[in-house]
Amino acid sequence: MRAVTLDQDGLETFVGLTADESEGYLPLSRRNEGGEDMSGSARFMARRAKHEDRRQRLVEGETP
Repeated sequence: MRAVTLDQDGLETFVGLTADESEGYLPLSRRNEGGEDMSGSARFMARRAKHEDRRQRLVEGETP
């Protein structure tokens, strides 16, 4: 499940990421989901970890 939210400017972002980070993460995430192994991309791995950490905390009921 992708957790998307609106930032303070009304832009859709991945939970835990800024609008700029989300913009860079989306194409990397699509490549990964399309079967390309992105585990060698430090940028992808860092953004995924940041997003997934925050998303998981929300799933567990932690408030923003």
